[in-house]
Amino acid sequence: MKSSELFRQRLLEAQGSQAMIAAYMASKNYNVRIKPCLLPNNDKKLVDDGGDLELILNLQIKVRNLDFTSRKDYPFDTVLIDEAYKIERLKLPQLYGYLILNKKKDHACFVCAKTNKQWRKVERYDSKYKDTRKFYTINKNFCDFIKL
Repeated sequence: MKSSELFRQRLLEAQGSQAMIAAYMASKNYNVRIKPCLLPNNDKKLVDDGGDLELILNLQIKVRNLDFTSRKDYPFDTVLIDEAYKIERLKLPQLYGYLILNKKKDHACFVCAKTNKQWRKVERYDSKYKDTRKFYTINKNFCDFIKL
């Protein structure tokens, strides 16, 4: 068998494994996309292997009426992430994190979803709704601060 024919055969056989792993990841609440398989006409170099699967992750964006540029000048010890009920209805494996922008939208605080064991549920007064609500917070030392 020619090497290009063997390559095509192996490429087709690999699709079963891709489908199996995609189904497994979907069962773990990941949003998965199987990338199309482009078979070469006669030369395996024509195949662009940019990966087999794509995991689609969510990044939640929040804008706060706060002035900050770094961890040092963030005005509180904890970062308000989001209302508890909103976080609790998210599928955590798909959540990449929260990007919390400052008032000028030139700096942000990144709260990675992997830090969720550090998140604390608290009750706080919400001036927007003039009511007490439950939120998740995290100590700012677990966050990354970035310039946009």
